[in-house]
Amino acid sequence: MAMDYNTFVATIANIMAADSTTPEFVQILPQAIAYAENRIYRELDIIDSVHINDTSTLTPLSRNFTLPAAPYGSFLTVQGINVLYGVGPQRRQLQPVAISYLNAVWGSPTGATLPEYFAMVKQDTMLVGPWPDQAYTVEVIGTYQPEPLSATNTTTFLTINLADLFVAAGMIFMSGFMRDFGSQSDNPAQAQSWEGHYKQLFNSANILE
Repeated sequence: MAMDYNTFVATIANIMAADSTTPEFVQILPQAIAYAENRIYRELDIIDSVHINDTSTLTPLSRNFTLPAAPYGSFLTVQGINVLYGVGPQRRQLQPVAISYLNAVWGSPTGATLPEYFAMVKQDTMLVGPWPDQAYTVEVIGTYQPEPLSATNTTTFLTINLADLFVAAGMIFMSGFMRDFGSQSDNPAQAQSWEGHYKQLFNSANILE
């Protein structure tokens, strides 16, 4: 069943038998959402988190390229890099190599032409080889982490399509919070129970994705 932010908050509060308006609950809730989203996005290969950006260009006679922004934040992983050229345009899919290979084969802009290879330097920076002779458009295909659930962003892919898994992940975090600091500290197995429930739901969600 799909849910929105208010439904998620009410569900978590009901399961915890807690008042969602208390300062303690309000303070810990964003951390529970962050835990649930970070874990699910890391563990599931969610196609909805794939984005294609073709708004940036290479700089002639420079092998450095900074990845453009994703819809929210930056790219987490790069799945493909294409250089657009000619009429159409046509695409050349760049092949990943080591930086040492680019340094050895194309250590200077001599013979600059359409690039064929790339090597990641940092999370958002890469090198290309050969060095580009023109300002070719670059098409980046990669994953990003969508905007988190909040009072202003009331629905996400997780709340619409994987609401049960999202609640289970949130309760793993909340159960740990209650065990250590709350009135339910006499139930240390609660977090483990939610962990087991999460793993069952995860298996089916993984098949779906």
